[in-house]
Amino acid sequence: MKITGKTRLAGIMGWPVAHSRSPTLHNFWLGENGIDGAYVPLPVKPEQLGAALRALPVLGFRGCNLT
Repeated sequence: MKITGKTRLAGIMGWPVAHSRSPTLHNFWLGENGIDGAYVPLPVKPEQLGAALRALPVLGFRGCNLT
């Protein structure tokens, strides 16, 4: 996976989140379809959820799933 200045970002947010298979699955399909994107795990403690969600657009994220 090549990350560029135009890579579209999305992720899965939760606590814990390291066990999630979503990044592997989504990154496979992004690559298969030639989409310049990355789906990343975002470990966020429950008490920080509000601030983390508000930060996503500022950081350029296109979307996020919660677990």
